[in-house]
Amino acid sequence: MSEFVKVGSIHDISPGQPLIHDFDYNTVVIFQVGDAYYCLEDECTHQEVPISDGTVTDCRVECPMHGSWFDLKTGKALNLPATKAVQTYAVKIIDEDVFVQEPDDW
Repeated sequence: MSEFVKVGSIHDISPGQPLIHDFDYNTVVIFQVGDAYYCLEDECTHQEVPISDGTVTDCRVECPMHGSWFDLKTGKALNLPATKAVQTYAVKIIDEDVFVQEPDDW
């Protein structure tokens, strides 16, 4: 069973300023849109570019290199050149702390 891991505080994140967390085996990024928080693997599926450097509009993030958009809720690639979804992870807010569900396959 996956555990939730504390990665920071809600004060570490704001619209336009994501929180990046490095695990030993992967890097994730947490975005805030309104009152919601979304966590994705911090790598475009088209090329190895951090999507944390991209622009967030509504509930999507644009890869800064080639302009592919990804849905923050599902990770789905919304346009070419990316065709594969970015992995998403559950986020839980407890008090003011941000927790990310650590996947079983990490």
